[in-house]
Amino acid sequence: MTLALATQTAIAFNDRDENLDRDDGPVPQPVRSNAPSQFARFVDDEIRAGSIEPDMRILKERARTWLRNDEPGLALNEAWLESKTCGLVSFTRAFVRSYNGFKTGAAAPF
Repeated sequence: MTLALATQTAIAFNDRDENLDRDDGPVPQPVRSNAPSQFARFVDDEIRAGSIEPDMRILKERARTWLRNDEPGLALNEAWLESKTCGLVSFTRAFVRSYNGFKTGAAAPF
């Protein structure tokens, strides 16, 4: 055993932080769901329902109404609803614009 390896081994055994704070409780498991995300469901609704890219004001109103119906408790907190609506609108608008460009582009596959 070389001196460097012996030193690393000694340092590893002296690292007691890992051994003093042991938690023997169950490991929390992530929540898994097969349901699609809110963004995916809203974008899907917008693509299926609309043939043209809507105005931002119209899209924001649709998103706000859709979120109120999808999460009834969200309507109680107006600031959180506004924040989530803005995120949903910007994501949807970017996706719809990209999707329309892909669908109607020069080398569109369909």
